[in-house]
Amino acid sequence: SRVHRSLAVIYLQQQQIDLAQQHLAQTIALGQYDAQVFGQLGYLNLQAQQPWGAVSGYQNALLLEPNNQQWQHGLLAALVQSQQLQSAQALVGELLGKAPDNQALWLRRGQIALGLQQYQQALASFEVANRLGDNAIENTILMAQLHLQYGSIGRASTLLGQVLSTHPLQFDTVQNAIAWL
Repeated sequence: SRVHRSLAVIYLQQQQIDLAQQHLAQTIALGQYDAQVFGQLGYLNLQAQQPWGAVSGYQNALLLEPNNQQWQHGLLAALVQSQQLQSAQALVGELLGKAPDNQALWLRRGQIALGLQQYQQALASFEVANRLGDNAIENTILMAQLHLQYGSIGRASTLLGQVLSTHPLQFDTVQNAIAWL
């Protein structure tokens, strides 16, 4: 089983996903498993576009190491990829409880809320990410669109003005954002 595990690591480093999965599965079949094996299997399943297997792998890894952030973020990605957005929303909320200044988590929360058609929560999440320093033009335009439809027209104007002042060549994009309404 040690040989299978070593081969799995080599194949993982070489991004040979199928071979790495086979050797990790063989490692588990031979009775050697720990959080690392399950987490690696979750990662490989995620890379192979097999989100259900990824969810299972990360959940098993978290069962053994419940505070491992790598497994938590992997599970979050797998939940989103498998369209389990309610579960992803609960997990991102838990992660934000531990890291309330994590801009990437606020953006992820906003994206999940959009997927769930919870536009007010999406808008609030993007606003927090913006306050934490996110100034990606796509996110600013998305916030402006959400404000035009669900929030403040004044705030939408300010955001679109910021886009034009920092990216003057984005006039067509801003015009499309307004036309979108």
